[in-house]
Amino acid sequence: MKRLVAVSVLCVVACSGSDTPTKDTVVMSMPSAQRTEPEDIAITTTDGSMTMAVRGDSLRLRLSDATREKVRAELDTSKVEGNGFGARISKALKSKVSAGIGVEMAIPLSTIKDARLNGSRLVIESTQTGKELFDGTQAGGKPLGDAFSSEDAKRLIDFLQTKIAAKK
Repeated sequence: MKRLVAVSVLCVVACSGSDTPTKDTVVMSMPSAQRTEPEDIAITTTDGSMTMAVRGDSLRLRLSDATREKVRAELDTSKVEGNGFGARISKALKSKVSAGIGVEMAIPLSTIKDARLNGSRLVIESTQTGKELFDGTQAGGKPLGDAFSSEDAKRLIDFLQTKIAAKK
């Protein structure tokens, strides 16, 4: 049960932050497994827990494929023993959390003002707030902007800057 709570908290933290864009621009998208459009670029945190990608006209953040598979295995309802009230609650909770771990946050590229490195930190700035997107979001116990390798962050920044320049 502790793992179930930890996974639930991870899902909430992964898709939240004190300075994320408004509800009008943040879209909780279809489960990643249902993706039909190829990604233009994707980077994964150094601990392998989260993936940030550009697909079409949006920047997306989700749990990585490896993390989702690990969590799904831990949430396997067939491993719940018994059929009493506690077992039914456990199965119901595990089913709901398992169904939601494939959801990704999508932010339109039109709401991205800038992408840059601040030291080794990936900073993606919102046109709406002027503040850093995903501020307050953590991956692997550190701020999300610090959770990617510098090389991966630079590749994503170059790609985003090209997209930002093209819309001007």
